Amino acid sequence: MISRIVRRNHFITVVNVNEAKTYLSRLPDAAVAGEEVIIDKRGRPFVKLAPVLVKDRTPGTAKGKGRLTEMIAQFAHVRHL
Repeated sequence: MISRIVRRNHFITVVNVNEAKTYLSRLPDAAVAGEEVIIDKRGRPFVKLAPVLVKDRTPGTAKGKGRLTEMIAQFAHVRHL
């Protein structure tokens, strides 16, 4: 049985491992929507699902900071045949 608990104005969803298999496609969506999703095993918390926060990448912000720039400069004098 899926349990939903409200704590501090957000939902906590608790499911056991067998239910997690059944509802696997829904649980990540709930986590991304802001719910705390906990999968328990034998009545004890086992895994907590959380979204991976990916920052938007701004092209060009690392320009000149990597080793690739150094490698290109090292071989700049080599002519291709």
